[in-house]
Amino acid sequence: MKYQIYRYKQLVSTNDLVLDMARKGVREGIVVWTDYQTHGRGRFQRRWVSPRGKDILFSVLLRPPLAPHKAALLTRVAAHAVSDILKKRWHISNHIKLPNDVRVGKKKICGILLETSFKRGELDYAILGVGLNVNSCKKELVRGATSISEECGKTVSRKWLFKVLLKELAVRYKKAVKDFAS
Repeated sequence: MKYQIYRYKQLVSTNDLVLDMARKGVREGIVVWTDYQTHGRGRFQRRWVSPRGKDILFSVLLRPPLAPHKAALLTRVAAHAVSDILKKRWHISNHIKLPNDVRVGKKKICGILLETSFKRGELDYAILGVGLNVNSCKKELVRGATSISEECGKTVSRKWLFKVLLKELAVRYKKAVKDFAS
């Protein structure tokens, strides 16, 4: 997948902006990344809280040829991408708590929000929002959360990690579409 990345200092929500773009018919692969969300959200309209400039907050527009009942698999694609990077790069033991969290022990390190739209019974688009706690310190994290830097004791390059994550997501997305296409 070829990405077109838009980066912002601050947004209300990355998913909101990508949703607006999707409704206007933009192509798959649009990525919106921000340093801060004023009203980031998770499932069930829960708030996603992240300090300014510390974590990775992005959404990507997908238009996979998947049957509607298979759309939820996209959340797993993203969760496995994050999980594997944490294990391979920092040896951070973690697990995926279905349907949309990556956890280190009982602490949340990543949340994934999938929003979909259907036309005539077919999947029109999917917006995959990812919030990954990267450099937030303990006092900046909500109760029950952790970050990569808290787990490994080092500051992590968000730019580098963002590129690695998008690359891993693209590989896994391509495979998922091939394996699960309708």
